[in-house]
Amino acid sequence: MLFRSADEAHTCAARTFLPVLTRCTNARVRAGLSATPLDRTDDRAVFTLGALGPVVHEVAPEALVASGRIVPAKVLMLRVRQYATTARDRAANRACPGCSAVGDEPCTEDCTDADTDADAQARYADAYAELVVRSMARNRALVAATVQAPKPALVFARDRMHGATLQRLLEAATGRTVPFVNGDTPAAKRTRVAAEPNDGVHP
Repeated sequence: MLFRSADEAHTCAARTFLPVLTRCTNARVRAGLSATPLDRTDDRAVFTLGALGPVVHEVAPEALVASGRIVPAKVLMLRVRQYATTARDRAANRACPGCSAVGDEPCTEDCTDADTDADAQARYADAYAELVVRSMARNRALVAATVQAPKPALVFARDRMHGATLQRLLEAATGRTVPFVNGDTPAAKRTRVAAEPNDGVHP
């Protein structure tokens, strides 16, 4: 009997992961962990249930805080004024070759050239790169908030280039060396960084 498990189980519904999971036909025991198992915004949460089965156990965040396993979260939203250029212009100038849709208008139901998932992913990638990774207004606001935050502080970035940019900005703002840990960082260095005095900033 095979056992199939998945961390961040909500990702099981992704079109890249689901075909792999469905080929594990001998896995009679299936388990997944996720803080947001059914909170996808693309209406594919049902595929998570199909891959792993129904939710069988839940733990409230308050219980985890009380047990000392997680710390209570305080969410601070920073307002940043910025304007899209590349992504917005590309969307505004879009003209579907299969129907009369232009800009943000949806394609007609019988259109054979309607946007694919790949098109949507490409537009998202463009917007993310422009308005998150390369946005100096957003990066400076994040650095300013980090400098003012209680220490130690961790700054998470999904993109490696973004992490390196934040590292440079934080070092310029603090006048201190700010270690940057990513997927290629050797385990020994990660351990060394974690053992350093807890009064700094780590992206």
